Amino acid sequence: MVASFGLPPQSFSFEYVDKDKNYHIINNIKPLDFYHKYGGGDLLDYVSIINSPTDDKPFHQTYGIDYLGNVIGGHPIRHLNLPMNELKDFNHQTNG
Repeated sequence: MVASFGLPPQSFSFEYVDKDKNYHIINNIKPLDFYHKYGGGDLLDYVSIINSPTDDKPFHQTYGIDYLGNVIGGHPIRHLNLPMNELKDFNHQTNG
């Protein structure tokens, strides 16, 4: 990847507007510091939610996608297949 895209940044600036429309900027933060301060948690505790209404993927089950988890030593990526109405309900619940 480095040959194609270059070295990952050692630090970056992050700009955002909060819910009260106040502008903020965090300058020169390192990627892991950003993750620990603003993300945190174990990423393995999360699941990808999809809507794939196909005969080979019944709803309310998890699935992998061939060739998606192609990193040696990486964790398999699982997707929970939900009907669109449940996906919309879930999105509404999490975003208020």
